[in-house]
Amino acid sequence: MTNRERVILTLNHKEPDKIPHAIGSVGSNINVKLYAKLLDYFGIKGEIAVCGNKHAQTALVSEIFLQKLECDIRALSGITKSENQNREWEDPENWFYEDAWGTVFRMPKISGHYFDLHKAPREGSFDNDDDTQYQLPAPPVVVSGAVEKAKKHRDAGYPVVVQS
Repeated sequence: MTNRERVILTLNHKEPDKIPHAIGSVGSNINVKLYAKLLDYFGIKGEIAVCGNKHAQTALVSEIFLQKLECDIRALSGITKSENQNREWEDPENWFYEDAWGTVFRMPKISGHYFDLHKAPREGSFDNDDDTQYQLPAPPVVVSGAVEKAKKHRDAGYPVVVQS
């Protein structure tokens, strides 16, 4: 049974040969620090833990890792790019970044695992007439090669999920 068949059976409430599972895709992301430790634990050499989502501090998992754990689903991540730049800074206790919407996030340097909301955009501004001053960020665009990457996973028998 292929990974794709296994997932489709499960979605149709039928019993597959085994329970399908995924790591590093929508709803099953893994923290980048934990992922680095798991690479070491499983003896996967030459792989570097790369952060795929700054806010959540989740990893972009490698195909070698997914195969080692016999994962059934492949995530299509990093398929969009944005012209908007995040602003980053730190103080003695925290790391900060501000996204294109003006939202500020903070992660403690000690025991921090992800960025929490620190300041909302337009915080403290409740004047409805002032909305015209807010600049919306440019929308992201799909990068070239995204469709080909999805087809490659599908042709290998994997169901593909898209995550932004």
